[in-house]
Amino acid sequence: MQIFIAKSDCPDPLHFMRRAGYGYQKEGSGEVALTRRVSASPFPRYHAYTQQDGPQITVNLHIDQK
Repeated sequence: MQIFIAKSDCPDPLHFMRRAGYGYQKEGSGEVALTRRVSASPFPRYHAYTQQDGPQITVNLHIDQK
């Protein structure tokens, strides 16, 4: 699922996602990967990739299951 946010509404996407409960995982090729655990076990977890595309920020969300 993709969510588009205007950059004027969210100047710092990393700070925005951390306030939403996501933790930094890695960064590469213009994307920042973040995760949020559902419980104490490592899976399932929510996974988000944020990317700045000009005047907007794209957040790509999905669930990791093992």
